[in-house]
Amino acid sequence: MGLSVTVAEATLAAVRQRLARALAAEGVKQARIAALLGASQGMISRYLRTPLRPVASTQRAEVDAFVDEVVRYLRAGLTLDQVVDASLELEARSRAGGPALHRKGAVLHAWFRLELAGAAWQRQEALADLQAAVTRLEGERFLPLAPQVQLNISRSTDDAADPADVASVPGRVTNVRGRLLALAPPEFGASHHLSQVLLAVRAHRPELRAALSLRYGRDVAGALRRIGLPSRSLVRRRGRRSTGKEADRALTVALGTLANRSERGSGPLALVDPGAFAIEPCLYLFAPTAATTVDVAAELLDQLAR
Repeated sequence: MGLSVTVAEATLAAVRQRLARALAAEGVKQARIAALLGASQGMISRYLRTPLRPVASTQRAEVDAFVDEVVRYLRAGLTLDQVVDASLELEARSRAGGPALHRKGAVLHAWFRLELAGAAWQRQEALADLQAAVTRLEGERFLPLAPQVQLNISRSTDDAADPADVASVPGRVTNVRGRLLALAPPEFGASHHLSQVLLAVRAHRPELRAALSLRYGRDVAGALRRIGLPSRSLVRRRGRRSTGKEADRALTVALGTLANRSERGSGPLALVDPGAFAIEPCLYLFAPTAATTVDVAAELLDQLAR
């Protein structure tokens, strides 16, 4: 099996990790590695601290040679985009250089084309899903579920490692003269808090790529029970006011623990933050897509109307 097929099927992450480690071994800083590879710094950190991902023994020598070839380009200061251009030129020049050289150029081009297209496609898919969900949330219909701090919705890429890989609505979806309105189009890195909450849950339930924050009260609790959605409630410490960072940290740790204890599967999940001093109660809905979180919110609205 050729390298291009193997990479397409199974070794993209393994090759990226080897590239990151090879550059780090040469003293390249993580921020620079992230810029060169077109990845988040969080993902590079994960590549460097986790065990090396395996590749088939029959492909190991070829993968190592491939990484050495790519590092040569990156060491020269080229970014991935520039390497793609260079590989296109290499492929064109190698057509007259015999099968081996032609294969080298073709494989190099094929891998980067797959890698960059895959990453770009994930982000475009996330933004498209999120924008469609935001459009449904806008208007009067979902206003009864909006918290005082206004609602927000987030969508991560499949391999999200930090908030830069999670898209949200800058400034939230806000009540403007009795109608919910997104103040700006969704973009990555726009909501640190909701992104951290989603990432904490994804550490245990990686299929849940979207989060929607709504108000919580007795009426919403009743509606939640009636639709039968799996849910858990946080237990907050009482007696003192937490700082914003402490509250965020406690919340994300608790959410991860609760998600780990919850039902496994691909279905949505609800987590309740009962609130505390200066913290409004909130309901978080998690689902594989942003559209599904809005579907669940619509079910809650139907129950509230009864």
